[in-house]
Amino acid sequence: MTASLRTVGEPRSKDGGRITDKTKDRISESLARFISERPNEKISVIDIINDVEIARQTFYYHFHSLPEVFMYRIQEKMGITADKAIYSISPTELVLKLTDAMRKDSGLTNYFMHFYAPEMRSALHEFCFTIAYRALRKMLGDVIPIQSVNTLATFHAHGYVGIIEQWVDDGMNDIDAVVEALRDAWSVTWNPEVLTIVGEWSKKMF
Repeated sequence: MTASLRTVGEPRSKDGGRITDKTKDRISESLARFISERPNEKISVIDIINDVEIARQTFYYHFHSLPEVFMYRIQEKMGITADKAIYSISPTELVLKLTDAMRKDSGLTNYFMHFYAPEMRSALHEFCFTIAYRALRKMLGDVIPIQSVNTLATFHAHGYVGIIEQWVDDGMNDIDAVVEALRDAWSVTWNPEVLTIVGEWSKKMF
């Protein structure tokens, strides 16, 4: 995995792209409406494209999957994407923005974590990897090889996703536990022994 991952659902631009944004928003609203009306049924892409009255290829031009629509909706609520936010706030703050947006859309969050668990894990991992990778590159620079940064970012992404999944399972209430877990995970990065081990391992693997 590299930092060139496609950012899920970038927020609307201020200078153009309004037709594209409107189509994404219509898809997002259709998804939310279907889930509110049929919370115990698995919604399909066909349901959405028939409701929005768009071609199948139009849906897949904008999104790869329904969980990606959910992540677009969440990042719209956040008002910021992982690749841009990391230059202004810390990884912990950004993940907390993510969990806050997920909590505010708790019905959709529970739906996707239940019906689309593998796909949601992948979408969250992509988001969290971007957060971790860019933060590590910003702070470590050339201290360790790029392969080591990828390894550490993957490690953090797995940890972040696990923390988020546990938080959802626990009812999305104890945000203090999330903060503590995130900070503990991040502090591991700065252990000199960990950096040395990761660096040596990366040299052997790559």
